Amino acid sequence: MTQGLTDQQFALLTFLRQQVTTPSYREMQVALGLASSSGVHRLVTALIERGFVETIPGRKRCLRVVQPPVTREAIAAWLASVPSHILHAELERRDRDPAWNGEATGPAVCPCGHRAGTREARECETNICPLRGDNREAA
Repeated sequence: MTQGLTDQQFALLTFLRQQVTTPSYREMQVALGLASSSGVHRLVTALIERGFVETIPGRKRCLRVVQPPVTREAIAAWLASVPSHILHAELERRDRDPAWNGEATGPAVCPCGHRAGTREARECETNICPLRGDNREAA
């Protein structure tokens, strides 16, 4: 759970992250199973005070979930919460996976640096790469 939040605050934050547009207080109330919208107001205010959510001035129904910066401490805390047998299993899986151990069958990028599978990489393969500046058909 996100550090420093109550269960209800965390539930509201999770609900807000799942929404495309900001829901109304009534929609948040129903989603959380609260008796009144004043409870939603208290939860929203707490999330704003703790820096998890911000409002956009001059606009109604506009809450934006703030993405916290990823820090070494946050990564260390997350790793500490994962059981060691799961970490060991993942490392063993990566040792067997050609994509992780450098034995991949093809490059992850084209010669110009485009990621494989993108439109730019396909254009590079068909001799019309705008970054390369040459035309392989002429060669």
